[in-house]
Amino acid sequence: MFPLPKSALIPILIVWLGIGHASKVAVIFLGCILPVIVSSFNGARGVDHHLVWSALTMGTGRRKLLWKVIIPAALPDILSGTRLALAVSFVLLVSSEMLAGNTGLGFLTYFLGEGGDFAGMFAAIFTLTLLGFVADRLYLRLMRRILVWQREGQE
Repeated sequence: MFPLPKSALIPILIVWLGIGHASKVAVIFLGCILPVIVSSFNGARGVDHHLVWSALTMGTGRRKLLWKVIIPAALPDILSGTRLALAVSFVLLVSSEMLAGNTGLGFLTYFLGEGGDFAGMFAAIFTLTLLGFVADRLYLRLMRRILVWQREGQE
């Protein structure tokens, strides 16, 4: 799923889009789109064929089949892919800030490390770690709320 290190795209996008937010957003988008697409494809491909056949037998149209059967059945995989993309986005954001930024915690980490302020550098790293952890926990909470129907069926 990761044949090209996404951080290798940072210098190319800086040349094309310049140093700024546009290159950071582009690198994060390009780095995160593949896990979401692959997990969505695999989730849709893994939908139980009996569900699809049953819906088609009852006269469900193709568009309604997508929204009422396939997407709900593939939703756990789709959300897992976006969770992976969330983690990748943190790595790419920090990397792009270190290479081409003049603001942000990635830039601050690099700047403090270069200046020899290792206590400040580790404080910035700890802050990044805490932000990543909190973002992941909040996303897990959101996933549980969205997939509440899945837990109710297991009980």
